[in-house]
Amino acid sequence: MTLSHFLWQTWRSIVSFFMSFLVLGLMVWFTPDWVTGFIEAAGSLKYF
Repeated sequence: MTLSHFLWQTWRSIVSFFMSFLVLGLMVWFTPDWVTGFIEAAGSLKYF
């Protein structure tokens, strides 16, 4: 495996991680009702 290939793989993983983090942050920022509903549903599922 060459160095450029290794750097490309590392860069891709870092970019994908930041993109998923950004999307998650935007979802939490713009849809608090959805997050609250999801937490309540997860809590009710955990109790059963």
